[in-house]
Amino acid sequence: IIVVMMTAHGTVESVKTAMRAGVYDFLEKPVDREQLLKLVETALSGLVQIDDDIIGQSEVIERVKKMILKVAVSSSTVLIRGESGSGKERVARAIHNASPRRNEIFQAVNCAAINENLLESELFGHEKGSFTGAHVQKKGQFEIADRGSLFLDEIGDLSVPMKAKIFRVLQ
Repeated sequence: IIVVMMTAHGTVESVKTAMRAGVYDFLEKPVDREQLLKLVETALSGLVQIDDDIIGQSEVIERVKKMILKVAVSSSTVLIRGESGSGKERVARAIHNASPRRNEIFQAVNCAAINENLLESELFGHEKGSFTGAHVQKKGQFEIADRGSLFLDEIGDLSVPMKAKIFRVLQ
């Protein structure tokens, strides 16, 4: 169930409490009819897209779908954990597709599949002449995915210094 709360006496604390409880959005009265219809349309289109991205109907899958809707509206960094092959990229793609960034790029990078010496250049880019063999400027994945979504898969397999660089950028 998608819940939209409406109130005439909203406070920052009540909005925080409602959002933590899983409310999709929060409107203050008097509610603009067009705004309400747009909100309902957006919420429903997100549900349809999530059902296309995440297949299943168990209680656990339904909780995952609710969480996707909840985090998709935020601009926060999201950590998706799970065993290899459990569908982390599908969840990341569903979050992207349900978010306001849905019309921007979704970029997935399997960090474990790239040599760590090359990964830094792949993620952060480089300038022409910054090292031997750098004949042209190359944009990194963080820059390419700007305003969109970047999914970094298998970051747990990286060295501590590389993780520190990635976490620094995410901060």
